Amino acid sequence: MALEITGTIELEGGLTTSTGYARLTADVNDAGNIMRTVTKIWTNKTNYDNGVSSVILKEPIKVVFDYNRQTDGDDLLLVAHNNIKTELESYGYSVVITEL
Repeated sequence: MALEITGTIELEGGLTTSTGYARLTADVNDAGNIMRTVTKIWTNKTNYDNGVSSVILKEPIKVVFDYNRQTDGDDLLLVAHNNIKTELESYGYSVVITEL
């Protein structure tokens, strides 16, 4: 599962790109009510596939979310992707979840 991002994506250091490709990991705390995510972004899937270093967005990406298995569902990775998708869309980017 991945996120394809489009728009004028501002990177740390003042550079911009029109595309991004994000991969996520997620876990839940022992109490099961807090989700932690790690998001890495590349300028495209080819760079990810070829082991090119990831980039850092100018905007911070939230890493901790409330989690309720009953209402959010038990597919932790899908929940994390939807949370990060919403986060990136709040910056005006178009985001699609791919590779389901």
